[in-house]
Amino acid sequence: MNRPQQQHYVTRAYLEGFVADKKKHLHVYRRGKTNGFAALPENVAKIRNYYSTKKEDGTYDDRVEHYLETHIESPGLAVIKRLDAGHYNISRDARIRLSTLLAAQEYRVPWMREQMEAFTKGMLERAGRAMAEAPGVIEEKLSELSLAEEGDIEKVAKKLRRALLDGNIEVVATPGASLRAMGHMLEILPNFYFTMG
Repeated sequence: MNRPQQQHYVTRAYLEGFVADKKKHLHVYRRGKTNGFAALPENVAKIRNYYSTKKEDGTYDDRVEHYLETHIESPGLAVIKRLDAGHYNISRDARIRLSTLLAAQEYRVPWMREQMEAFTKGMLERAGRAMAEAPGVIEEKLSELSLAEEGDIEKVAKKLRRALLDGNIEVVATPGASLRAMGHMLEILPNFYFTMG
């Protein structure tokens, strides 16, 4: 299986639906810019390794990209094509596939992924601060993890607590955090779109 390095956050087949008859190019406008440009659908709305996570051995895990393509994009786009052909009475199953595609599109774009990563980072920072402010919690966790010798736990906990409270430990949300959040939302959000009728 070929590895898709450039991965679309707006499905190429969906973009192709906006190409004018007998044309090959889209008219593309970047957010916040007034000048547009012409581009082929395969050349826009994509980022290198956008859905991939790097594994310890240096290779990439592309399961999210393949899952989106086979379980969300292809089934959902088939429904859009049916609607575009004038067949407006669609089955319950087709509505579910379309709802899932809409939900995925809402949560897969760069802006939303950035928001999810910022939210995750904020939650982790608040959790770290709460842990630092609660007496005995850090000591208990260090003891459970056996990260320090019995006599060093108090000393290590004091340094860790101070670092957390002073903001000397930077919390970083990895791209995997927004992918997991997107997956979680795909369990919930399609139901909202489905009930819109």
